[in-house]
Amino acid sequence: DREEGTGLQQLRLHKRGSFIYRLAGRDREKSASYYTPEVLTRSLVKYALKELVKEQLDPLPNDRAKAERILQIKVCEPAMGSAAFLNEAINQLAEMYLELMQSARGERIPQHLYSQELQKVKMYIADHNVFGVDLNPVAVELAEVSLWLNALSKDRFVPWFGLQLYAGNSLIGSRREVFAAHQLQRKASDDESWLCTAPQAIPMATPRVQGQIWHFLLPDSGMANYTDKEAKQLYKDDFKRISDWRKAFTKPFDKTDLERLERLSVKVEELWQEHATALANLRKRTTEPYAIYGFEGIGEASDLTFKDRALREMDASDMDNTSAGRRLKLVMDYWCSLWFWPIRESEELPDREEWLFDLETVLLGDTISAGHVGEQQALFPSTLPRQEALQFVDRFGVLNLKRLFAASSRLKLADDIARKRRFFHWDLVFADVFRQNGGFDLILGNPPWLKVLWNGGAVLGDFEPQFVVRDFAAPQVASLRQETFERIPEVEAAWRAELEESEGTQSYLNALGNYSALSGQQANLYKCFLPRAWANGSSTGVAGFVHPESVYDDPKGGTFRELLYVRLRLHAQFQNELSLFVGTNDHGRMRFGLNVYRCRPSDQI
Repeated sequence: DREEGTGLQQLRLHKRGSFIYRLAGRDREKSASYYTPEVLTRSLVKYALKELVKEQLDPLPNDRAKAERILQIKVCEPAMGSAAFLNEAINQLAEMYLELMQSARGERIPQHLYSQELQKVKMYIADHNVFGVDLNPVAVELAEVSLWLNALSKDRFVPWFGLQLYAGNSLIGSRREVFAAHQLQRKASDDESWLCTAPQAIPMATPRVQGQIWHFLLPDSGMANYTDKEAKQLYKDDFKRISDWRKAFTKPFDKTDLERLERLSVKVEELWQEHATALANLRKRTTEPYAIYGFEGIGEASDLTFKDRALREMDASDMDNTSAGRRLKLVMDYWCSLWFWPIRESEELPDREEWLFDLETVLLGDTISAGHVGEQQALFPSTLPRQEALQFVDRFGVLNLKRLFAASSRLKLADDIARKRRFFHWDLVFADVFRQNGGFDLILGNPPWLKVLWNGGAVLGDFEPQFVVRDFAAPQVASLRQETFERIPEVEAAWRAELEESEGTQSYLNALGNYSALSGQQANLYKCFLPRAWANGSSTGVAGFVHPESVYDDPKGGTFRELLYVRLRLHAQFQNELSLFVGTNDHGRMRFGLNVYRCRPSDQI
């Protein structure tokens, strides 16, 4: 056997007849990595597509129009794992397309050619229509390979997924939502205060108007709201400093601050629309004009090197001038990071003036010099026409992230937190999809069935099994914890990091401004995916999920059910009698369902 020593692997000798206990670890539990049986994947996609056909295809005048509409359907899997639902959607959409296109052309594809034509349609849909997100970067790589293998055709064309598949936390990010300016002058005790209400969503195609302030420019009382009693005893000074900071940070805004927030909100809208245009142009330039049966394909041919370089330059983190999307991402990341701010970095928390100054620095441009006159600078992406780049500088100025992070430890820390937590801003990452299509047409998946709970003993059990296998009293736990911290130096930092992740996630998911529909319920990740999917869907979009039954019988879930039932189109209940789901330790008693929803409410129940 081996044990982790001080950064080294050490051999350990166990005498014959001795008992060895080794914990399996919590990686699978934390990531909720469970396999969805193919029979469920196939059934869910079938019935979700049946609803989508009624919404989007049946109203069209003929089979050709219906076939071509299939090639425009945007499919998303927000917790994709190895992309099982994306692949199944590709398969069923490809067969549906060929059936309709053959009917439109009044011919049948010879049997010996059908499989080849089907694979090409699958490849086209994979290249143009599918999108996915997963918290685990390895899962994203597996999904990419899975999509390639499923759609691989005789011509060996391989799609590029640089603008389609992402590693990120689908549930935690900033959104295109606003508060009214007058709400910011109300105290927290006032029901109309921004701290007591949910923000209003603004579609990407609808411009912001004066007096609407983006939610991610504003404080929230749930930020850095750590409550663990053990941690409070260990870090008394930090907890006191964070509590004082939160009270001051969430005070009402005065007239001068409102004027600053209005200017910032105007600039955010300009940057957002600029980013959406740039993203649409890049997507067009990196999507191949792949010809399939009955359709010649659209897009521009470009090699893989160009695509990868264009994606890096759009991020522009290493360039002397930062892109519109990257500037917005930094501001959105900064807002999200305050929910997960490290306890021991409490002195770095921004006060109100520092917060507004940091926002102005990033959004207004020209506050961080690009360099000396005559100095060679990489201001313009090589993949972007020079005239467009010059116009961007004229409108938005220059922001150099390297210089910015060197000058501001707060913003550098916020960026580091964002990279670690993988915040994901749907309306930003897919800005062009939301502007052109209103969102995704088909959203599918089996999201994590996982309650967000802080269990310090389980974390420590990864290093010292006694925390799990022995039933210690509280004083014994405290003594063993301190002894473990002293004996294994890295344990305390790991314990504290997991506390920040767990309690930060709880605070974020329970916040009225983030998931108002779930207010009062215990945070369970699968529940949060439902309102997130509805918000991400197009006006006629459909969402299909495999999830537990607790949304239907939670005594505190009445408000959420009011939103759910006006969207629900199919509910098929199952019991795990045949143990289709393994590793859940339910012995066949667990109930779950296939659920198909319209993303927008319907009066037909």
